[in-house]
Amino acid sequence: HVHVTGGSCGVGADRHGNFYIGTTLKPIGKIFAEDLVGSPGLPTFDASTDIRKIEADKFYKMFTGSIIKFSREGARVTRAGEPTHRCWGNAAQMREVRVEGAQWTYVGLSPLVMQMMSCVCHQSRFTVDGLGRAYVPQLHRQSVLVLDPAGQPFLRIGRYVRGDAKAPGIRFGSPTFLGVSDTALYVADKALGRVLKANLTYEVEETVALP
Repeated sequence: HVHVTGGSCGVGADRHGNFYIGTTLKPIGKIFAEDLVGSPGLPTFDASTDIRKIEADKFYKMFTGSIIKFSREGARVTRAGEPTHRCWGNAAQMREVRVEGAQWTYVGLSPLVMQMMSCVCHQSRFTVDGLGRAYVPQLHRQSVLVLDPAGQPFLRIGRYVRGDAKAPGIRFGSPTFLGVSDTALYVADKALGRVLKANLTYEVEETVALP
């Protein structure tokens, strides 16, 4: 059982029985600044910036979340033992907890907006395909990031194009809600008022004879 506090970006599962959650939990002592540097609408982060200053930033702390992958054996989040993650709950209350059974944690899911007072904002929904690839909505980059089964980024889909609707490539305004099948990715873009379907294929294919 995993208790997700302060908001949730959904759950997912792959064909191997692994499951995934979108949560406010972030690893203690690790910063994923490479995904924040240069993002539109964010302060300019220096690679040498103190981690405490970055973690204290309102956007990083309150509007970005993580995807955590667990095996079919299950998971446990507890206040006992040495803490591994921090989570922010309602009214920006911070807690340190121990996450047991996690295979990996990726920080960079957005938006993940916490419920504060009477305001409940739209939160993103990630998705996972049968092979265990996670598709991560990133509003701060107006794109979708794809993680391999080991939690490593290997593909970015789409970009923000200001004012030029005829620019080449996939463009997004607010790629917030995702769904995936064996052959296509579906992206609900709240800002542009549309659902985009992108076929999943390979840039390079090779046919080999079977023995």
